Amino acid sequence: MKKLLLLFIMCIGLVSFAQEFKIESSKIYEKNHPNQISKVVFATPYEFYTCSYLKNVFLDNQKEITIAKYDQEFTKVGTFRFNLPKLQLRAADLDEIIELENTLIFISNSMSKKKGIREVYAQVFSKETNSVSEAVTIASYPIESYSKSGQIEVSYSANKNRIAVLANMPFVKKTKEKIMVWTFDTQLQSIWSSSHTLSLDSERAYNQDLHISNYGKVYLVQRNKYNTKKATSSIITIDGDNFNEEALTEPMFFLRNTTLINIGIEDLIGGFYFEGKVPYIDNNSDKGNATTGVFLYNVNANKIIAKHEFDSSINGAKDLTSVQPIFTNVLGDDIYIIGEKQTYSSKFKSDKSTELDYLYTHGPTVLLKLDTKGTLKDTKVMNNTVTYKNENSERASMTVLPMNGGLKLLYNTSNFTMVGYFSEDEQPTYYPPENYAENGTSRLTTYLVPSSVSAVKDYNLVYFVTTNGNNIWINKMTW
Repeated sequence: MKKLLLLFIMCIGLVSFAQEFKIESSKIYEKNHPNQISKVVFATPYEFYTCSYLKNVFLDNQKEITIAKYDQEFTKVGTFRFNLPKLQLRAADLDEIIELENTLIFISNSMSKKKGIREVYAQVFSKETNSVSEAVTIASYPIESYSKSGQIEVSYSANKNRIAVLANMPFVKKTKEKIMVWTFDTQLQSIWSSSHTLSLDSERAYNQDLHISNYGKVYLVQRNKYNTKKATSSIITIDGDNFNEEALTEPMFFLRNTTLINIGIEDLIGGFYFEGKVPYIDNNSDKGNATTGVFLYNVNANKIIAKHEFDSSINGAKDLTSVQPIFTNVLGDDIYIIGEKQTYSSKFKSDKSTELDYLYTHGPTVLLKLDTKGTLKDTKVMNNTVTYKNENSERASMTVLPMNGGLKLLYNTSNFTMVGYFSEDEQPTYYPPENYAENGTSRLTTYLVPSSVSAVKDYNLVYFVTTNGNNIWINKMTW
């Protein structure tokens, strides 16, 4: 009898959870191109927009951005299109989209061998005027050729008040690496710019992460000569002309992928590390690069304050390679870091084909809870490995929303999935929404576009995009 009563209570709990979240969906919209990516921007309780662009499409002469406005009934009430700038006949590559309250900043770059220059551009879309500004050049440097054109990195702060552009200067044999850094506010006014020479040898390409703090300090994490016994990890701090290059000298400790964690006025660099003699890098393999655990580095103190090896007894932990931080959040004295294995490979479509299939593997996912002093409080591993081919890579990864003192993860399994972690009211898996074919009768399996998710501040309201082939639905979830 007690078992039956307990089962009844559990069933009531599941039903209550299913009723907690309400999802409404638009009619079917159609993609303009199989590789079109759409994300929700300017989300409010009354209206929202989508921003669409093409991913992994090699068009040199034109790259279009589409911004569409919708009302609360999911009706499209306006569309605006514009192109990224050109340098001669070469359209710029999109580096970053920064969403502010009423504007979108598009940062892109292009280069010209004939002119001997590489330029970084900014364009600003205003939802108040429904217009985009003329492209302005915010950074540039000379190049000799496309093969010696250096490298561009763009980053912005967690509070979105500061933007950093970093350029690794073109490779010059037997010289030290030279970099240029530009920082801006959200009005694209220059705050400072500076040039520096590092102690590291110049290379053709760099394995690095760029971060900028809420106060405008720039951090460059560099991984140098990782396929050799001379491998080094460095954290470089730049604040205008102030420059500090800190090599991590702990034996057999090498940084993998990193993220910046702001705690008040203090900055921590966190992420994942490898412990061993040579931290080999393989950029085109499903196996991934060996990863040992999670770390925290205090920038002000110039020291590692936490280093925790993955617990191999946890199911799936041994498969955590090439782990990329995808979400960090500070809640009180707790730091949440979520990372997932991300690898990339390609293969010919058939023995006789010259065309390639591009394969993107995501998962397992590791969920870590630490305190601000570096103590590891909890580790969970999700065995959710999936490989996506070509344009289906839009379904990869996940979005994480802080909710109820914990986290809600939105991602794809066989379709859209949501599950809770770390909160007292962790809930079972949830499978919305109800998307239908054009005739409105046959239900379709639809997939979340994780990068599309947009939560409305101070409201229990989230918008997101789901897809099936070339079909798109806009959805809103309330609770």
